[in-house]
Amino acid sequence: MKNTRQKKEKKIVGQESMELRHNDVSYGNQTGATAVEYALVIAVVLAVVIAAATFMGDPLQDFFEAAVQQVQGWMGRQPSAN
Repeated sequence: MKNTRQKKEKKIVGQESMELRHNDVSYGNQTGATAVEYALVIAVVLAVVIAAATFMGDPLQDFFEAAVQQVQGWMGRQPSAN
């Protein structure tokens, strides 16, 4: 009875090692996957920022023009006319 059980255990261990080897071959080296995932996240964030800036173009332009005029006032310069 022990021999049968040991054979089953060895078979299971052998199957696990074959499955591990199969997974290694089928998925390969996954170190590059992380870089691709980061690139996709950055691309999505960049797209959202560009869309938000396009959507809020006029208010953003007014805000930055006011900020430039404020800083120029602190420096004693006259605001430039665009």
